[in-house]
Amino acid sequence: MCEVVKDLSNTDIKQIAEYFAEQKFVRSAQKFEPALAMQGKDIHKRSCEMCHAEGGSVAGNDAGIVAGQKMAYLEEQFKVIREGKRPVPKIMKPELDQLDKARIDALINYYGSFQ
Repeated sequence: MCEVVKDLSNTDIKQIAEYFAEQKFVRSAQKFEPALAMQGKDIHKRSCEMCHAEGGSVAGNDAGIVAGQKMAYLEEQFKVIREGKRPVPKIMKPELDQLDKARIDALINYYGSFQ
């Protein structure tokens, strides 16, 4: 992707950002584990709800919509965030550091349960 966008002007980037900002978010229908989703709901309430409001369904305060995102995408994003390859808001880092793989899987199943 970097190779594709490296020559874009600030105006080009602004136009692309405006285009994507106008798009309606569509949740993905996907298979998830209901028991894990219930665990993820509890984890979300304790650790994520403050920024990812309404179960992760609302974007705002530097927090994107996570409810209904493709689970493979969420898995990849958790991975690159934990590896330090994607920056996150300072408030999010301590919450993420407390999550082991099982809790992350539960969160991914919770967010994947929104269809």
